[in-house]
Amino acid sequence: VCSSDLDGVTSIKGLASKIRKTTIGDKAQIAKNQQAKHAVFEELLYSHAYSFFSSHTGTVEVVRDGQLEKLHFPVPPLCSYLTQETKDKVVANIDRDSPNSKIADFFFKSFEMIEEMKHQKWLHGVIQKLPVLGQFASRVKLWKDVSFALALAINFMVLLTGEDQIDAIYILGTCQTVTSCVILILFTANNAPLIVSKGFRKRDLELARGEPVVETKEAEQPKGHQNVLKKLSHGFACGLLLASNPFMLYYMVYVVFTFLGSYVDVSFFAFHLFDIIVRYQELRNVIRAVTKSGVQLLLTYALFWVVMYVFALLAYLFIASDFQSTDGSPACGTVLVCLLTAYDQAFKNNGGVGAFLQPYSYDNFDSRSIFRYMFDNLFNVILMMVLVNCVFGVIIDTFGALRDEHQKNQDDTINKCFICNLDRYTFDRMSQAGFNRHIKEDHWMWNYLYLITYLQMKPVTELTGVESYILERILRKDLSWFPLHRAMVLDAGRKDEHHYADDEEKALAAEDKKQDKQKKERKRKNADGGRNGKADGDSDDDSDDRYPKTFKVDSNVDSVAALERKLMNGLASMEKRLQTAQHQFFDTVQQRLFHQSASPMSDSSGSIDFRPSDASLSPRSQHRLPKILKSYRVQSLSVPFASTGTSASGMAPTPNPPSSQGRSLSFTLGSTC
Repeated sequence: VCSSDLDGVTSIKGLASKIRKTTIGDKAQIAKNQQAKHAVFEELLYSHAYSFFSSHTGTVEVVRDGQLEKLHFPVPPLCSYLTQETKDKVVANIDRDSPNSKIADFFFKSFEMIEEMKHQKWLHGVIQKLPVLGQFASRVKLWKDVSFALALAINFMVLLTGEDQIDAIYILGTCQTVTSCVILILFTANNAPLIVSKGFRKRDLELARGEPVVETKEAEQPKGHQNVLKKLSHGFACGLLLASNPFMLYYMVYVVFTFLGSYVDVSFFAFHLFDIIVRYQELRNVIRAVTKSGVQLLLTYALFWVVMYVFALLAYLFIASDFQSTDGSPACGTVLVCLLTAYDQAFKNNGGVGAFLQPYSYDNFDSRSIFRYMFDNLFNVILMMVLVNCVFGVIIDTFGALRDEHQKNQDDTINKCFICNLDRYTFDRMSQAGFNRHIKEDHWMWNYLYLITYLQMKPVTELTGVESYILERILRKDLSWFPLHRAMVLDAGRKDEHHYADDEEKALAAEDKKQDKQKKERKRKNADGGRNGKADGDSDDDSDDRYPKTFKVDSNVDSVAALERKLMNGLASMEKRLQTAQHQFFDTVQQRLFHQSASPMSDSSGSIDFRPSDASLSPRSQHRLPKILKSYRVQSLSVPFASTGTSASGMAPTPNPPSSQGRSLSFTLGSTC
């Protein structure tokens, strides 16, 4: 074999080996990439699954047999049909007089919201079958805006041109008729079944309470004409329920005035401008301020007419000739004419009805001039000032009450949990997650609605123990399962506080033991040194165990906290010995304090101890000292005396101490402190 051939064979083998290694490396890299893609895909699936279950799982806290429990449950698909508009309406109109009334109102409104969700689900199914109807139904707000814009355009043209542009007004009126009919149909389809079901449910509740109702249920199924009559009566009852709803009645009248404006007279389109009240909540509050105090306003108006009638009667009897119209004809021929004239002219003249009457001279103060003077002024004061301002006052007070109520509701909504009624400060102080996390996860109010919906839809045989307990309370309308004034996160916070307090007590006990050990060590060293006096820092009562330990308190204490810590450390060990030595020790101190001189002294008990200080007692404090000692259970005392030479008890004079020597107070605090 030639060498060239051998070189060729070698090169071919190397190339084949290189190709084989490259192929194996590519396969390993492909497998590695596939594994990475598979891991990413699994992570993505897990993320989607977790997101799905977290968004379709509800968590609530319930009270079962006095204990708080956390309940997890799947949110039914029906709950997705609860609209944001309904949520806002429930939150705005809930009864917030008390925590119990708030929970009760939400509980009873939940059944109405469940009926609404079922109706919305049915409408959604109908819209899916009729896509054109869905295009109309999804743009209700747009239809209302177009209708209001057409009303403004029509009335603007009437204002500027009158009926000259009748053709243009007719075209706009036709468009207004179409939009009004669409709005009425959509409102009826969306709300009419709910209005009717709510009315019949209220009637059934009245039947359950035993209250009389107009319609009664028959025991047997009616046949023939009786069935027709029942259907007619049922339809009539449904019509009455729909007509009793203010918004349904408003949209029906809205359509009627649209036809009247289009085919009778364009002036009927002026009614459509009142849609501004329906569109804006602020204007509805203005109307509410008048209607809420309607009874008071009607009674005040009735009183106004009564007083007006009295003045008209007096005018007819005494000054009828002063009532003259502009053409000179009498305007008070009868009492009724006097009454109508006085009422009509009272608000047209700045001076009331007196400005309408014929001028009268007061040169001669006769009976007629005096009567006329009293009539004009009393009419103006009583009717035009007092009663009219009473009406204004009632309306203004109602506005203030509505404003305060709105502010209260806003504060309750923002700063208090709807379920447990605990405020924001409590959660921010006692839990790490805070208030916002609590109302969104632990006590989210809509989760309790979803729980009621879930329990009503779940078969009874599949209920767990907690679910059976809650469903039983729901059927009995018992609200004790709501965690009112309770939350699990706060219970955990309270346990942490107890553990912290226990740790603090243990630390104080260890500190006490350490200080006792140090004191014993100092006593031992003092005994070994042969010193009979007291060492610096020891108590005044180390040589006699009959008396409790004494603390030195003077004006040189740097920190109140240090004094408190020093007193608290010795209080536990002092109290037991204090009970046995109290009376005997107090007598000893009182005898030495009030019957001996105030010179520095020290005996075997070490109860009295004077040390240099800047403190001194005034004469008034000296006389009050015995009562102070008794009330504070002072057991050991050395007291400075003022330069008056009188003892603290006032029984014997004492020599004046040298001006260079001060006196300090050394005493023991009992449990009273």
